[in-house]
Amino acid sequence: MQQQQQQQGKFFPLSSSSNAGNRVGPPLGSGRAIPVKQGSLYKKAVNALNREWKKKYVTLSEDGKLTYHPNLHDYMENSHGKDIDLSRTTVKIPGQLRPTSNGLLKSQQQQQQQPEDGSKKRRHRRAKSGNRGGGGGGADQDVEESDGYEFMIVSLENRTWHFEAASQEERDEWVRAIEHSILRSLQGPSAYGNYGTSGGSSNCLAGGGGGGGGSSGSGSIRGVFGNSECADCGRPGPDWASLNLGALVCIECSGVHRQLGTHLSRIRSLTLDDWPANHLLVMRAIGNKLANSVWEARLPCHATFRKPSPESDREAKEIFIRAKYERREFLPDLPFRDSPVQQQLVDAIARSDTRQVILCLAVAGPAVNEPYSKQDPRAAIHIAATLGQLVYLQLLLWHGADVAIRDAEGRNAHFYATAAGKPDCAEFLRAAGCPAGVPASASAAGASAASSNSPISNPSATASVASASAAAAASTLPRRRSKTTPTTAAQPPQPPTASSGNAPTQSTAEIGL
Repeated sequence: MQQQQQQQGKFFPLSSSSNAGNRVGPPLGSGRAIPVKQGSLYKKAVNALNREWKKKYVTLSEDGKLTYHPNLHDYMENSHGKDIDLSRTTVKIPGQLRPTSNGLLKSQQQQQQQPEDGSKKRRHRRAKSGNRGGGGGGADQDVEESDGYEFMIVSLENRTWHFEAASQEERDEWVRAIEHSILRSLQGPSAYGNYGTSGGSSNCLAGGGGGGGGSSGSGSIRGVFGNSECADCGRPGPDWASLNLGALVCIECSGVHRQLGTHLSRIRSLTLDDWPANHLLVMRAIGNKLANSVWEARLPCHATFRKPSPESDREAKEIFIRAKYERREFLPDLPFRDSPVQQQLVDAIARSDTRQVILCLAVAGPAVNEPYSKQDPRAAIHIAATLGQLVYLQLLLWHGADVAIRDAEGRNAHFYATAAGKPDCAEFLRAAGCPAGVPASASAAGASAASSNSPISNPSATASVASASAAAAASTLPRRRSKTTPTTAAQPPQPPTASSGNAPTQSTAEIGL
């Protein structure tokens, strides 16, 4: 017996107090969590002087932890491992769109990516073959720059871990597995309690600074009509928001939204991401009920699709979400078929008809920057700025509106907001890149039709002219008489002029604001 113990000690030294301190993980005999996914990934070093990519052996366990070790041997020995608690994180793909988010067919995408995939794999093979000597995590395994398939994990405390896979398929598998693990962690009773005590103050939600979201801001979004369940599958308690859609979705559906691309859906976490005031205003103004009244208007009578349930698999949810937002199969028709979409958009903004604004933006495309008509060269962003509609300004920018676009007299949205006495909109537009003031060419154009003592040359008179023009910006729009009467039945309005101190004569068919 004594000889057997001596032989065992020769090959497997007994652990001492000094060795025990170097070991990460539970003590021997208690076992480790079962990994649901494991494999080799490259990880970007966080050292400011050495930001190289080093190969790690990564495991995703069923307890919601992602652990990385220098190599497989260290994982087997359960040493030198570092854990990431996924219940307090989100996973992202930086700097590029997710698969099939560029409108190409999957077959076309694969054909385009085959040469690139090969170069990435060869680079990984070179990095791997450089370490012929065995040992894990050596310097010859490092890669100075990453041009492969990267994803990153961001924590509630704003810590970031960058990982890179050898192929697009492998990266997407990791992202899906991590998203599923986050979902499972958030469904636990302790996960919600952690978020309630760790996020930073509510001021960051109201004012746009600081770290993660506070309870007051996120609570105000959750309280919007319809936001108690996911907009796409009905799962209770969604924690993810699509900013430009104004809707809340569950974490599984949010993963599909990320694949659509930011031009269709901008996903943010209610608890992990910053919430500027203008983002909060959009989410409070729309909500799931209103958003689905547009995006699912034709769903009840659709012959093929039925809305998925929380228990539906990911594939069924992805098919439905792509049909809903990417192909827009359930959208209703515009109410005026013979009227340009930009005119219907401007009229909806002037009436504060948010549902109609959502519908027009969903189908507008480049027309969002088109002038109202030949007689009235103002675009939708000018009318929204004049009326002080910050929500509509933000939605317009998210849907491709040019923040610096000018009318025929050289006036941009910042000018209209300032002249109408809307400082919040003026500041928002300035921060978004809209230049302040009126260019000299615009002043010259306005003065060409007046005498030398025209009000445009007088600063005080210029302000009064601008205010009069801006105040009349929305009042000269033709009114829709009925849903069957096109806009062309009304007399087109005349654009405001700067050569007179009086407001321009209004059209006989005015809209009531």
